[in-house]
Amino acid sequence: MSNFHESKIISILEDTYFGSTPDEEYEVGKLRDLLVGKSFFVDIGASLGQYTREAFRHMDKGKIIAVEPDPIRFTKLKENCENWSKETQVDVNVLNCAIDKVSGTADFWLTGSETSGSLTAVNKRKDSGRFVTVAVNTLDGVLSGILASNDHLLLKADVEGKEFGLLLSGAEILSKHNNIDLLLELHPWGDDTLRKYPHHCLRLLWKWGYKYKKIGSNYYFSKRLKLTRLAHLAAIFGWWYKAKVYRYVKFRF
Repeated sequence: MSNFHESKIISILEDTYFGSTPDEEYEVGKLRDLLVGKSFFVDIGASLGQYTREAFRHMDKGKIIAVEPDPIRFTKLKENCENWSKETQVDVNVLNCAIDKVSGTADFWLTGSETSGSLTAVNKRKDSGRFVTVAVNTLDGVLSGILASNDHLLLKADVEGKEFGLLLSGAEILSKHNNIDLLLELHPWGDDTLRKYPHHCLRLLWKWGYKYKKIGSNYYFSKRLKLTRLAHLAAIFGWWYKAKVYRYVKFRF
């Protein structure tokens, strides 16, 4: 991919995230409330840092980790974080890697456009089979030695269908720590490799004591929320149905 093409992608993304009518404006605007009482913010699938920038605006001190596997987006994300951190006392770490259930390396599929890439070759979202090899870490590995017992963490993740692998990668911490809240974008195509989809994520998080509420297109999970089992089961069934419909359309058309 040429430098001109890369610059064009970054220009489009900057307008998408930081322009006059930014994407996910409502969801990002709610971050201020979600960060109340938080000392730690993790942004997985940060892209250029739309959510990360908002965290910098509302955290005078504490810790931020921004994670982005795409090499083009990561370069700009790192530059942005260096600029945003100059006016705060926040300790920031920017990681060029993916998060999944097993650490190592993996193929990261590219779209060659402003559309996000993915660890899974999502139908019609990959650039003619083009991919790069990226480092893969687990969530437990990233947070080990950094997450203190008294930390209150908000973790935002947009991982294009790899949500279940992300959750498994943090099973040790997420299942035992009571002060970690999650803001997830769930994708109906899920992970065909693991055969795990959003309804599996909801079941796993319920098992760990998490309840949820919708915030725009995202799901906010916390162990302090109240939700009946019936309502949670209804959400699981809804996502199961969406996954079935998506796979039917995918393979039929």
